[in-house]
Amino acid sequence: TSLMANCQAPRRPWLASHMSTVFVSLLCFPSFLGAAVFLCYAVWQVKPSSTCGPFRTLDTMYEAGKVWVRRLEAAGPRVSWLPWVHRYLVENTFPIYLVSALLLAVIYLNIQVVKGQRRVICLLKEQISNEGEDKVFL
Repeated sequence: TSLMANCQAPRRPWLASHMSTVFVSLLCFPSFLGAAVFLCYAVWQVKPSSTCGPFRTLDTMYEAGKVWVRRLEAAGPRVSWLPWVHRYLVENTFPIYLVSALLLAVIYLNIQVVKGQRRVICLLKEQISNEGEDKVFL
């Protein structure tokens, strides 16, 4: 009964969805970041079991990619582009930094555009209210 009596729809429904989005992002982003850090540590630093498993002959799990590329290079010219992609886009960190910098720049510019549009909307609303007051005064 209390829930039915006190539960009211929000006056501005987009704020409720915005808060939900903020909450989910604040909840999921640290979890994703933590999982990604531990996964990267396991792939690049942890030595696999030497008695069983697909990585038993390797020092790290990351070396499996290098072994795969060597096999592709020996396979023939049909797949010669795959080792190139691995060498220059996966092993080289510059493209990753470049793509992440471009992504951050696009996100920043998008945020600035949205803030600018909100400011223009506020100024236009203020101008409309001032014009209404002027009409009342005249």
